[in-house]
Amino acid sequence: MSKFGGRDFILAIQDSKKVGSVGVDKPPVSHESKQVITDSALNYAKSKNIPVERRFSTRKNETQLGSYFKNYSINWNQGQFKSLSIASLVTLDTTDKLFIFAHGNNFGVAYMADDTPINAMGDNAMALAKMLRQHGLTQVGLITFKACYVGRDRFLENFASALALNGIRAGWIKGYKGLAATVEKQGGGFTEEITNKNGTILVDNQRFKIVRGPGQVFEGRSFGRYVGQTSQADLRNFALLDEGAG
Repeated sequence: MSKFGGRDFILAIQDSKKVGSVGVDKPPVSHESKQVITDSALNYAKSKNIPVERRFSTRKNETQLGSYFKNYSINWNQGQFKSLSIASLVTLDTTDKLFIFAHGNNFGVAYMADDTPINAMGDNAMALAKMLRQHGLTQVGLITFKACYVGRDRFLENFASALALNGIRAGWIKGYKGLAATVEKQGGGFTEEITNKNGTILVDNQRFKIVRGPGQVFEGRSFGRYVGQTSQADLRNFALLDEGAG
């Protein structure tokens, strides 16, 4: 159960590009780098009892459409996630939480857009918001990124605006400011250990950034670190974007 009283959902976003630049702070595209995302998502799924019906992946081989044998060995990932369809995210409401597992940097997540100096963060944010809308998302309480660096710059703010432009209501959006590694907690469960480029472990508000999403979800209500008051500047911005989307 999410802290807002609803359900937890997982979306694993994998890169499909085989050639070209991987950009700043991104690992090479390889089976190993993809498996890091898969393993992290499955660790959280197990610890939070998230059933396969609420786990989705862009990587065909780990869905029900994957092959049982892969490269002359058993594909242990087959069927661990559902494949994305136009209705995959349609049942989410404002009490639910969506975990997005991906590789990332300050431009955004998982190669959603080219890492070029020309509005890369805005292009990436819009590509991801469109992808979510195309697969049924219209509302959610929290989108939390399990990805490196996406909270370091302005990607989360751009993503909130992109959600508004795509008619998606969201309470909050959270992302990490450093290198994220999934580690087991003492007593059970998993968390993200966040470090800077020097290897120093970041703590408290150094670890993450939280921004308000569009739609005034839980307006005036607070859930610990999630404070439900939208600034006047964001209210005006989201309202203008929403009008433009209509």
